[in-house]
Amino acid sequence: MSRLSPDARWSLLQDVVQASTQPGQPVPLFQAVDNALGGLVGHKLFSLTVLDQQSGEAERFYSNQPDAYPVSGRQMGTSKNLPFVAGF
Repeated sequence: MSRLSPDARWSLLQDVVQASTQPGQPVPLFQAVDNALGGLVGHKLFSLTVLDQQSGEAERFYSNQPDAYPVSGRQMGTSKNLPFVAGF
């Protein structure tokens, strides 16, 4: 549970909405979501993966640690094609 005040949580949400209007999408939006979730629940790694359901391949689309977890390449996704959320 977040120890942020309701005003601070609201501010994080407003930052995400504002970021969605910035040029260069989707990176500014992803960075704002990364920051907001970091403030709300905390995390070390935030990455977004796209799954091609026809080929079964997964591709990392965003990473807050691009040196360790680069945005490149494809690999076979999960056998059930279900979303994966780590750390919970």
